[in-house]
Amino acid sequence: MGQIKEKNGQANQAITYYQQVSPSVEEYPEAMYSIGSIYAKAGQTDNEIKVYEPLIESSPKVNPYRIAALGRLAELYISQGKAKQAFAVYQDVMKNSADQTALANAKTRVDELQKVLE
Repeated sequence: MGQIKEKNGQANQAITYYQQVSPSVEEYPEAMYSIGSIYAKAGQTDNEIKVYEPLIESSPKVNPYRIAALGRLAELYISQGKAKQAFAVYQDVMKNSADQTALANAKTRVDELQKVLE
């Protein structure tokens, strides 16, 4: 139902439906990713970060929506000057991603961040 509301331009109603998804179900990372995307489109970076951060601890770690959300979270951390947090999130992506593009991006960013953190 959240996807229908989102496609119809009813972002607030979509968020309400997505928020009803329990962290214990398989669809949770997808729901949180969808909420984050809505916040990104609205330029609400702080809300986007708050939605993505719980996915750091969520399982399964290999969930593609979790990986995509963490990649976005790491970039948001970088934009806020939080290199250490971004580094840790990218390491998580490297460890758990099955997606070769996400994996390659994470490796590149980890290498770049290592230079900054030294």
